[in-house]
Amino acid sequence: MNASNDSLEQKLTNSLKLITEQNQRLVNFSYIVSHNLRSHTSNIKTIIGFLQETTNETERLELLTHLQTVSDSLDNTLHNLNEVVAIQTVKDLSIEPINIYDCIEKSIGVLREQIELKKASIINKVPKYFSINYNPAYFESIIFNFISNAIKYSSNERQPIVILELEFIQNPYVLSISDNGIGIDLEKNGNKLFGLYKTFHGNKDARGIGLFISKNQIEAMGGKIEVDSKLNIGTTFKIHL
Repeated sequence: MNASNDSLEQKLTNSLKLITEQNQRLVNFSYIVSHNLRSHTSNIKTIIGFLQETTNETERLELLTHLQTVSDSLDNTLHNLNEVVAIQTVKDLSIEPINIYDCIEKSIGVLREQIELKKASIINKVPKYFSINYNPAYFESIIFNFISNAIKYSSNERQPIVILELEFIQNPYVLSISDNGIGIDLEKNGNKLFGLYKTFHGNKDARGIGLFISKNQIEAMGGKIEVDSKLNIGTTFKIHL
């Protein structure tokens, strides 16, 4: 009888855990929609604004090319989100080979306007032909958020530089994203760095969603994230894939 009760209690515990995980993923999906799609539409709005102002045909054609890049990325994001929304459990996550270098270059292309505005230098040191098995929607979102944040929180005192490298520390691999931006006071804010709606720099564009989303996506894939940062020097995020 006790064994039967223990078995029933274990089944209930497992069911509760599954429901809790499913609810958390649904919350994550809604944040992906509101955050990532907002970034794409903001880029489109910016480019259209430039198109309306320019009278230079060469510049107009270049802007149209950028608009096409952002539009294609938006379409791909929507495609990935449609797949993610249908996920029932973590084990059902769509996993496929992801070329890390290409994914980084794709995000750089989408963020081209912000990069040029800040005169930032994004250095992609990841091997060109190295792939990992990952969920494409999650990986795209993670890379986009960290590069976007590095640009957003760059320092006005120096040219922004963002470096992405892959560390081959047996298994798992570690993707590091380093910048020379304004940095984070980890002693003061470290315990709430990845909290929802937590912002630290008074940036009017900050919404406190990107890091929350990324951390949950990384952990859902069985990884973890570490951060090292110093005020007015820069920040390095290490993603254990």
